[in-house]
Amino acid sequence: MIGIRVDANETIASGHIMRCLSIARHLKDNCIFIVADDYARQLISSKGFEVFTLGTDYSDMESELDILKELISRLHIDVMLVDSYKVTPAYLSCLKTFCKVVYLDDIYAFPYDVNVLANYAAGACDATYKELFGDALLPDLYLGPAYAPLREEFLLFKSKDKGVVTDIFITSGATDKFDVVLNLVKQLVKLDDFSNMKLHVISGMFNQNADELKTLALQYFNVLVYENVSNMAEIMSKCQIAVSAGGSTLMELAAVGVPTIAYIVADNQVSGVKALVDMEAVMYAGNANCVDDANCVDCIHSIVGCMQSLISDKALRDSLREKASSLVDGLGAKRIAQILAELEKI
Repeated sequence: MIGIRVDANETIASGHIMRCLSIARHLKDNCIFIVADDYARQLISSKGFEVFTLGTDYSDMESELDILKELISRLHIDVMLVDSYKVTPAYLSCLKTFCKVVYLDDIYAFPYDVNVLANYAAGACDATYKELFGDALLPDLYLGPAYAPLREEFLLFKSKDKGVVTDIFITSGATDKFDVVLNLVKQLVKLDDFSNMKLHVISGMFNQNADELKTLALQYFNVLVYENVSNMAEIMSKCQIAVSAGGSTLMELAAVGVPTIAYIVADNQVSGVKALVDMEAVMYAGNANCVDDANCVDCIHSIVGCMQSLISDKALRDSLREKASSLVDGLGAKRIAQILAELEKI
């Protein structure tokens, strides 16, 4: 049996759960989800997977080790996929004595004492981990966008550009912590340049601005707000350009082939977004992750400028689409599932 240890709540973005569900789909009945609390239970169960709740504090993972050890023994878990920023060196080292451990990383926090480490960020490379680990033994490494664990739908839909921009995809992820999307939409509806373009706005499950966004949708015919989305790739494929915070959504947009303007809302997004910018696979609009409100204003102003550039330049859109699509083929979840399955056999 393969265990998947992951959490999501008002603080932890839902991307962790979603990418683990993508991997689990390829493991079918051979995996079990393990969570600290019940925040994500319904989401996981709705996808047909069994969930065990530890009843512990997600932010203090070392406190769960005794309970987890008993669960691993009782359920005969041979391999554990861990996707959490709350792990500690002691937690992983102890867990590795119970079963084989695979860790999904993107923050390079410390030398991870695991069997396998996967990082699908565009900038992930062997050299970074060799420097991080120093003299410590490196786990098996699987790095780069080829391992982006996307859902199957992102293989089925592709964006088409007929020479004119009519639809724009806008998202900030599960939350809109710095009000970027809300204030961006408020600005766009006042600009004549965007009056005839549909704004497809994703309101994530923890978006504190959901009600205000829905009010804007009632006031402006071209603002479309989506909640509890189950057809994300289909919505993306309707659009000729996109605006997105860093994270897994950038990989999804790359797979669908939507030219994208990226901005940062969390420290762990910096290196991945920078790498994509260096590869000329996305446009960069700035970092909204700052206590200074002026920084968010500058970010929104930059987003609008990038949007205007993309709208007027089809060659630029084509270039971004081609470079992003070449990085992400949508088969990353299957590749990670195969790694887990092979490790279970050892």
